[in-house]
Amino acid sequence: MPVPRPHATLDVTVPIAHAWQPERTHVFAVGLLQYADKIHWPLEGRRDAVLVETLASRGVPREHITFLRDAEATTAAFESAFVDALGRTRPGDQLLVYYAGHGARDEKHGRGAFKLRDARLPVSSIFGWIERHFAGDMAILTADCCYSGSLALEAPLRAGRVAYAAIGSSLSTETSTGAWTFTNCWIDALEGRVLVDLDGDGVLRLDELARYAERRLGFMDGQVSSFCVANGFPSTFALGPSQRRVHPRQGEFVEGEQEGAWCRAEIVDAADGGLRVRWVQDETCSTIPEPKVRGWNPPQLALGTKVSVRHAQQCYPAVVLAARHGMHLVRFDAWDESWDEWISPDRLESGG
Repeated sequence: MPVPRPHATLDVTVPIAHAWQPERTHVFAVGLLQYADKIHWPLEGRRDAVLVETLASRGVPREHITFLRDAEATTAAFESAFVDALGRTRPGDQLLVYYAGHGARDEKHGRGAFKLRDARLPVSSIFGWIERHFAGDMAILTADCCYSGSLALEAPLRAGRVAYAAIGSSLSTETSTGAWTFTNCWIDALEGRVLVDLDGDGVLRLDELARYAERRLGFMDGQVSSFCVANGFPSTFALGPSQRRVHPRQGEFVEGEQEGAWCRAEIVDAADGGLRVRWVQDETCSTIPEPKVRGWNPPQLALGTKVSVRHAQQCYPAVVLAARHGMHLVRFDAWDESWDEWISPDRLESGG
């Protein structure tokens, strides 16, 4: 793989308020993989810790990073540590809040919450603490959990001095994969991976990260991510320079032939006269001849198409409301709009 260009400066002139300043950034991260009721994910290979280290390597001062893990993440500890971290900020500082763990949703009001060790923490509380204690005026909130789109619902409701960006691994009404795909998208962006530079101009921007995450989550996990900006936060907020593109097909989603079967993969590089791909099923990489790679063309059904949705060995009739990146938003015949769901291609059959 090519070596990234230095991250110290951008290749284009960007107003300071429109660019990430690592040295002026405060990070508050929570990674909650183990709960008291034993609901947890494997600790080996956790990517939340990699994300935190990547932020430090990009220039965020260690003293500006608070990282609560597992048993540390109680509601009292969260509030105490968060308010303390916010109290150490100064005017002009930037804030990044990250959460990985279980998410929850209030079915009656549609508001979201993070599940901490001992209780649910409404995402509205996080915004409230920021507005009371953060001395800066730009904050990015991001989460890799179920219903993380609640951040994107809450941000536009906060009319105040803080400009917000919110980006989540799922919609406010949807669950999220147990994989680290979304967190890995953040790591890719912070490392300057050319795959995130969708317009190829040499600068990685927040809206590109959001679109990159949406494409990857749809391709790899069959789900839809969320993104919004509010109170004047620029969607083109620059995260840094990207690597140089070494092959025109880098980042393309394809199917590659593997032991006689066509499997989904992503082209990451070119090597030894072939294409180097990263396989969806296990995230490993290998080099295969270009003739054994074909485009990935999932069905995009028209609005109003009647379909059947498979779930737990049963099929449920529904109708397509929207489609993108192979995903389809459907409304089930037997239920109202509160049950609308984005469905991956492998669960969908035309003809409801």
